[in-house]
Formats: sequence, structure tokens, C-alpha cells
Amino acid sequence: MITENMVYNFVSAMDEGNKMYSNPDGFCFFLRLDKKTLDKVRTNRQLLTNPKLIADLMKQEGKNIHFISAYGKGVQVIRKAIKYIIANESPDSVSWYNKNMSRFIFRRVKCRQ
Repeated sequence: MITENMVYNFVSAMDEGNKMYSNPDGFCFFLRLDKKTLDKVRTNRQLLTNPKLIADLMKQEGKNIHFISAYGKGVQVIRKAIKYIIANESPDSVSWYNKNMSRFIFRRVKCRQ
């Protein structure tokens, strides 16, 4: 069972690690993964449901952004957050699972210099 304290600790860790974007209309959490770990996440979505494994993934500082949670008052808010993160992080790729975690979505990023 997930407790309020566990949620607070998770949000605090994401915020302290600069792996969180938020504004009054929404938020998102993301991981910075190396290629090898991103491939493991792609082939085994269960890695993202285990709090201990998430804590290990949070320690990584790879060039691939994987979004683990997003909420916004409309799709435009989430798109704005993704654009902001891409501009500030300059990742090689971004990825996420759809809402029911049945499909992995991957996009290469061409960052402007």
C-alpha cells in the first residue's frame, strides 16, 4: 500500500533531482536514462511499477528522457511541458508508456543549437 509519506518522499526526491516539471496547470516526472537502461524499460514495463527499482533509475543521468507521469489541464499543457524539458535537457530521445502501459512510445529528438 502506498502511503502519503511515500508519495511525499517520491515528489521531494524528483524535485531535488531536477526530474520534475511543474506549473499551476500541471506537472510531469521524468527519468534520465542511458540507452541500455531505456531498452530494459522498453522491454520490461514492470521496472516502472517497483518503487525500489524506480529509486535506482532516478540515480541515472543518461541522455534519454523517459516520462513516468504527467498531468495537465489539457493536452496543450503537457505538450508545453515536454517542449520545455527538451529545450532545457537536450536529450537524444524522449519516451513514455501510454495511459494503460500497453504501448511504449519513443521519439528521437533533434535539438537546435
